[in-house]
Amino acid sequence: MQKYNLKNMKRFDTIVDEKYPAEQSIILRYNRSGIAKLTEKELKLASLKEGERIFYLMDYRGISVYILDETTRMETNTFEALVALITLGYCKKSGYKKIIFSSGGNLGTALARYASLVGIKAYSFNPLDNLSLLDGNIFMRRGVYLILVKNAQETRDAMLRVRKHIIKVEGYDPLVPKKKWRLEAFGFRGLFIAEYMTKNNVQFTAIAQTISAGFGPLGTFKILDNLFQKKQIKIL
Repeated sequence: MQKYNLKNMKRFDTIVDEKYPAEQSIILRYNRSGIAKLTEKELKLASLKEGERIFYLMDYRGISVYILDETTRMETNTFEALVALITLGYCKKSGYKKIIFSSGGNLGTALARYASLVGIKAYSFNPLDNLSLLDGNIFMRRGVYLILVKNAQETRDAMLRVRKHIIKVEGYDPLVPKKKWRLEAFGFRGLFIAEYMTKNNVQFTAIAQTISAGFGPLGTFKILDNLFQKKQIKIL
């Protein structure tokens, strides 16, 4: 499991950068946490909008239900903007010229948008059937290449064949995002939830979400568990 350097984080006010509201970017807000090995300057170069908010929805059978909104404050309207910022921050820092990835839509859209911001060529492999779901404004940007695969089950295999060629030409592995980067990205979500609980005197009993690859829950709960063990948050 990914380990984070939070040993010096005694309270939230030591890591919260108040000049960055959570609604703007939770990654910039907690850039001092040590979760990602990227400086504030390196993150700002690749940052667009990575904001989140939590709001009360209703009571259901005596249970208060809150919503974690990771759409309206995100550059590409999904939480994959978090992954994209961390990924392109590392890619820019490492001097990448090209990156390659396969996606059903959301992750590829975010990576393509952020890659265009920092001037890195992005090759996105997507199933042909998903074309109508993609944002044409992003995939028509300079340096963004959309490769559509007729057989959806062959999307990743097609991408991996091109990956081998790029490795020979560029001398590095262009496949993104790395597992480590995904876990780091969602660790910032954990910090946001924890700060909300401490500032609003709310103790969430459970967090429910849909799961795809599972990186979101793993990164989020790793941070929450760390903070719980350090007695910085309480759980009912």
